[in-house]
Amino acid sequence: MSYLDEPLEKVEIEKLESGIIYCASPNAVDKISSYLDSKNIDNTTYYAAMNPLDKNNNYETWMKNETKIIVATSALGMGIDKPDVSWIIHTCISTSITELFQKSGRAGRNGKPAKIICCFAMMDRFVIQCIIRHKNIKDCDKFDTFDIHTTLKLSQMWKVIAWHLNICTCRNSLLMNNFDEAFNYSQCQNHCNVKPKYHISDNLVQINVQDVVYKLHSTLSNWDKSGRQINRSFNTLTLILKGSRQKNIFKYHDDKTMIYGLLKHWDKRWVMYLLAKLLADKYLQETQMLSPYRGYISYIVSGSSAMNLTLVSRNYYIQLPKEVIPDPVKSKSKSKSKSKSNSKSKLALKKRPKKAVLRKKLPKN
Repeated sequence: MSYLDEPLEKVEIEKLESGIIYCASPNAVDKISSYLDSKNIDNTTYYAAMNPLDKNNNYETWMKNETKIIVATSALGMGIDKPDVSWIIHTCISTSITELFQKSGRAGRNGKPAKIICCFAMMDRFVIQCIIRHKNIKDCDKFDTFDIHTTLKLSQMWKVIAWHLNICTCRNSLLMNNFDEAFNYSQCQNHCNVKPKYHISDNLVQINVQDVVYKLHSTLSNWDKSGRQINRSFNTLTLILKGSRQKNIFKYHDDKTMIYGLLKHWDKRWVMYLLAKLLADKYLQETQMLSPYRGYISYIVSGSSAMNLTLVSRNYYIQLPKEVIPDPVKSKSKSKSKSKSNSKSKLALKKRPKKAVLRKKLPKN
C-alpha cells in the first residue's frame, strides 16, 4: 500500500477538508483502511456488503465531519451531497469514463478547488474484468462466455485505460468529449497533469496508423488459425512491436512476423496507448480462456471493427507528441554513422596483423 503515500502527500490531508478514497472491492477497502490505521490516519469504511447498522454509523460519522476520510467502493455513489469534499483518490481504474466522471463529481461542490488523483496500473484491468463479468470479485474463477453487453462494457474499460495512458491530450477535454461537449485547452488552465506544452496544438501531430492496424490484424489472424494466440498477451504484443530481444520472442519466432519492431522508435507507453485505444475502439479484443491451474489466461485477438478498416481502407489517426515520431533526417544520419563505424571496424580487423605462432623445433634424431 506504499503507493498511497505520494497521493496522500499531494492532497495534504492535514490541511484540507474531508475526502474519499475509492476502491474496487470490499477486500481492498479493508486493506487500505488498515494501512491508514497503521499510519495513524483516522478513517472509516463503506461498502454494500457491510452490516447495515455499521454502514449507516460510518456514513453519519463521515457526514458530520467526525472523521475526514472515508474509504469506500462505488456503493458510496448517487445521493451523496457533501459540499466540503475537497479531494478524491481513485486507487483502481473505473469501469467506464462515465463512472469516473460521476465519482469525481463528489468533490468541489462548494465551489472551491478540489483535487482528483487517479492511481493506475495495467494489472487493475483484471479486477475490473471480474467485476464486469460476475458483479462479484469472488466469482472470478468461474468461466463464462462474453455476450454483446459484456463486450461493450469491456470496451468502455479500455477507454479508461487509454485515458490514463494518454499524457499528451488535456484530460478534462477527453472527459468532456466523451459526453459530446466542446472543451478548449485554454479552459483547463493547467489543472490536469498534462504538460503545458501539450496544450498547444503545434506540439502535437496526428498520425495515421492504418498500416500498423492492418499488419496487426493479419498477424493475429494467422496466429488464430495456427492456435498460437495464447502466448500473445497485451504485454507480449507491446514487446513484439517494440522489437524486444527477450528470449520468449525468439522462442516462438515472433521476430519473424511483420509486426516485429514496427514501432521500435516509439516509447513503450505510447505503444501501450495505441493498443489500449485499438481495444477501446474494438479493432482488437482481449479474450480470456480458463487456465488449467487457476484463473484466466488473457490474449489479444482481432476485434469486430478490424475487418471494416481493411475492407473500406479507412484511416485510423491518433494524436501524439511530435517527439514520438523520429526525424527522418536525423534517423538517416544515425544510420549512416552506424554504417561508417561498422565499415571502419571491418577495415581495422582486416589490417590487424596476424599473431606470430611460436613453434618448438623438434630435436633431430
